[in-house]
Amino acid sequence: MKQISVANKTGFKIANPNRLLVIRDADGRIFYTNEGLIPNVKAFNLPGGLRLFLDQGAILRMPFPVKYKLFQLPKRQRFLKPSPRNFKVSFAKNPNRCTIDWNARTITYDTYLKNASIPTNLFILYHEYGHQYYGTEKYADLYSANCMLRRGFNPSQIGMTIIMSLSPEQIDRKQFIIEKLVQNARS
Repeated sequence: MKQISVANKTGFKIANPNRLLVIRDADGRIFYTNEGLIPNVKAFNLPGGLRLFLDQGAILRMPFPVKYKLFQLPKRQRFLKPSPRNFKVSFAKNPNRCTIDWNARTITYDTYLKNASIPTNLFILYHEYGHQYYGTEKYADLYSANCMLRRGFNPSQIGMTIIMSLSPEQIDRKQFIIEKLVQNARS
């Protein structure tokens, strides 16, 4: 596998969009793939500062990142919550997958997420950050999606993350984000 070095959000063109592309993280987990994406993705972004490796396919660095439209967020629902960006993050048994405790200033992931992909764990973390502004779960999801797009993640990563990380009971949240991703792609 060939290491991909990017200091900042960087755009890449897939040399052959009809062939499988697989990028892995330093632990060997799939970080990005074009498998199953319709229509075929021709270009994508990688966020900076991560150790990533090209496992399959060929890519060409572009001079600029791919521009993705951010989601329109509703007016803030919360105004007095402290910023959770400096809260202690830990793993423990947690039936809610992840929770934020404003008083203890902690964010607690369920232990099963220790081995989850980088996009999954960041989507969840940014979702918790979104609760600084929104009490509504789907708005915290949109906030998270915007954070990921700004950082250099791709709409397909966000879609797969929400599908894989939320429980089957959360079908309305999954549909909400997927519909928003599809709407953004068409506009």
